[in-house]
Amino acid sequence: MQPTRLPTVLITILATAGIAFSQTLPSTTQPSTQPDSNPAAHITFVAVVGAGPGEEASVTIHTAAGVACSIICVTPSGKISHAKGLGDKSSDANGLCTWTWKISQHAKPGMGSITVLASGDQASTTIEFKPPPPAPPPDSPMPQ
Repeated sequence: MQPTRLPTVLITILATAGIAFSQTLPSTTQPSTQPDSNPAAHITFVAVVGAGPGEEASVTIHTAAGVACSIICVTPSGKISHAKGLGDKSSDANGLCTWTWKISQHAKPGMGSITVLASGDQASTTIEFKPPPPAPPPDSPMPQ
């Protein structure tokens, strides 16, 4: 089996976020005589729903059924989000996979990026981190 190399976009995201990584490959490789049990799965974004601080964002993709999928969300400030809900999943029998997570109260507004990896394939898109809602006006003093 051939060694797996990190996709260029993932290397770029890791380097941009300041995450150290190593990619060591053996000096010789033997071609695989076994068919690939997970052929490359094409990825299509079905829905990308951005959100503001404290709100839920979501991403839904379509790929092959039963494929292991992972997601990387990079915030507008360039940090990789580790929010609950952004873990690895498998696509369902219809090939759908959805992630839902809460945007941090401290997230800066702007455009972030989403990269989805599924069985050797990858796809990227943008996601909007919306500004927080305006603060309510201060209470007026009560007339005396």
